[in-house]
Amino acid sequence: MNFTNGINNINDDELFLVSLNRRIPLQHLNLMFLLDSKLDELISLKYDDISNMVQLTYGVKYDGSMVESILNLLKSDNISSQLFSSHNVDKIISNYSRDHHFLTKASLHTIKPFTPSCLHCHLPLKLQFKEKINVFLMDHVDDGVIFAARCCHIEYHTNSYIKNSKRYVLRQSLYNQKYIHFGGKCVLHIDVLLRYASDLINMYAGFENFCGAYNDTITSVAMQHNRNNALEIEDIPLLERRLFENIWLIYSTPLLKFFLSTDTEIEIPYHISNREERNHFFASHLPQLERDFVLYWSNHMVKFSCGSQCCKAIVIDGFQKPDRYICNFMQELIHSEELGDIEWGCGFRPEMVPDKQNPGFWKNTKYCPKHTYLEHTQSARCSTEKDDYNVVDCNVSRTDRYCGRQTSYGVILTMYNCGIIVNFNELYRSESPTRVLHHLFTTIDCLSPSVIRYCLGIELDTPNPLIFLRSPRHTDMGIELDTPNPLIFLHFPRHTDMGIELDTPNPLIFLHSPRHTDMGIELDTPNPLIFLHSPRHTDMGIKLDTPNPLIFLHFPRHTDMGIELDTPNPLIFLHSPRHTDMGIELDTPNALHMVA
Repeated sequence: MNFTNGINNINDDELFLVSLNRRIPLQHLNLMFLLDSKLDELISLKYDDISNMVQLTYGVKYDGSMVESILNLLKSDNISSQLFSSHNVDKIISNYSRDHHFLTKASLHTIKPFTPSCLHCHLPLKLQFKEKINVFLMDHVDDGVIFAARCCHIEYHTNSYIKNSKRYVLRQSLYNQKYIHFGGKCVLHIDVLLRYASDLINMYAGFENFCGAYNDTITSVAMQHNRNNALEIEDIPLLERRLFENIWLIYSTPLLKFFLSTDTEIEIPYHISNREERNHFFASHLPQLERDFVLYWSNHMVKFSCGSQCCKAIVIDGFQKPDRYICNFMQELIHSEELGDIEWGCGFRPEMVPDKQNPGFWKNTKYCPKHTYLEHTQSARCSTEKDDYNVVDCNVSRTDRYCGRQTSYGVILTMYNCGIIVNFNELYRSESPTRVLHHLFTTIDCLSPSVIRYCLGIELDTPNPLIFLRSPRHTDMGIELDTPNPLIFLHFPRHTDMGIELDTPNPLIFLHSPRHTDMGIELDTPNPLIFLHSPRHTDMGIKLDTPNPLIFLHFPRHTDMGIELDTPNPLIFLHSPRHTDMGIELDTPNALHMVA
């Protein structure tokens, strides 16, 4: 009976809506109304555009004039105000979640673990509310809520999981994620991290500059939208520089590792704000990251060839502009297998300590935590390596800069002629020959095997086909050597031995002596490695009849590889499996031969 009375009480507007719904579903009508409210009346084909967008959304085509008539009818009779709301739904939810009169978990940002099921048992996770957080978006900060889960003694979070008190990230926990969170109440939207990457590349923005600009932006936007609500503006959470820096570095390092290698899981600091955990994380991953970086980008020609001149030469240069404050202890040593111990310097940032004369304030020191004991001791004499610099060798004095400079010396980098950086090292002291050689040797040691095959024009059986024969006795490529002089074959950019196709007149001159001039030649060692130019060249009083030979000059008489040489012109060749050179048939693969 009540139902019958309800039918009898239907008014004309309600009958109109029923008949309209039979012709145009209310779902389509609602979209038309929303589009009409967003598009300005100055658009000449506004209603045709609305018809097209409805067709793209629902697959139903309406005539533009009919859409215009229906919308005008709804607005003229005020029926639209009864059916459709013009309020900003996002704003309503945001304001409600911040209202202290309600105990609610309602939020525009409900953040869940990266996986819906347990990685161990594969059962669905049971999510539990963890806490409310601040979500930093491109132009404002919203409230959000985080949910976590626990299964099989594993805790699952937004971008990581914790097992046995250790935090790990996976590829799937970082790839294509909308939010980035490693603990605490700060959650970054991925758009903010992508924006910083662009600012860093194109504007060289540092963390402090970016956070300052971001905080100014969200404050200005809030003032523009809430001119009459000063309290809301004052309560805006700001992006703290150190926290943003920690999140960015912890997020970017695993991404780089995943990009350069086949690793699927990486341990990260349990607490990203813990200094010791964070420093240990970076220090432990840096050597392998360098090897992976060189291996990947030295293979550029194979992966992403940029033309006929791709990877034809390498350039080594220093770049001092990206310097930073470092510890003043310059006698920190690193060990090189080829060069021995090298004074490399300490690259840690100087420690900040409480200022005893001004309680509550901090002051800078000259040394890192490891070397702070030197702060109040007499400064050690600034030393350099033996024979590192000599007035005869170099007319640029670096002694004063060593002792007085408090910042690093930028970076030294190796790059291809096509602009691809192959390797780089931060310099805590200036570009001495020893440090440049160490950088070169570490680069060579990590090069892709395919690059060396291309450079040498041979197939090699070792993972590091660059032949680097070390003293006093070393086995490399199956060859036992008795010579104390290291021998390096770096044939670049491209050649085949003897019969020799060279794109540069002097691919390698490597003279092992304290002092020398190339192709000049003042020699202080009895066994230099010389490259004599084509087509005919006289050097050391020797006339050569072969184009572009690689000569090993043993004078006056020298024993190398246990062989007594009676000629001033022995040749050393690197042969691929079965090779004929100088009319000699060789049966050993990849061997180093002496042909007199």
